[in-house]
Amino acid sequence: GGGIMRRRATSSRELAAVAERYGIIVSIDNTSVPGMTRITVRAADFTGILRTVTRVLTAEDLTVRCAKIETVKGVAMDVIDVTDGPDEGGARVAEDDVERVRGRILQALVDTAAASRTKGEGDGGVGRQHAEERTRG
Repeated sequence: GGGIMRRRATSSRELAAVAERYGIIVSIDNTSVPGMTRITVRAADFTGILRTVTRVLTAEDLTVRCAKIETVKGVAMDVIDVTDGPDEGGARVAEDDVERVRGRILQALVDTAAASRTKGEGDGGVGRQHAEERTRG
């Protein structure tokens, strides 16, 4: 059987619907910052948002130029300006790649949100840490 794979979104429409349930919105804008691509992630705050987004950006070979991270009333709002490729002479993310990158970020965040909900709502992963300490002791 498909197991975990069955839970993964099969279409961008389905993925968007699942993301909406977790309050996750990802937008990519190639016009507001000269020479850079602005990625905005808004989500009901859960553990690992920034780490998850950064992992996708690294896998896509995107370089973070500037990041503004804030959480207001339980909602995370991360604005990340990136360029494609290494530090020197980076460019905007190609228009052809924008939707794929957005989809990868959304999928990764949905997976992370689902995992953090399973661990226990709102404990920020603390429960797991205590469990590890107990088994070690």
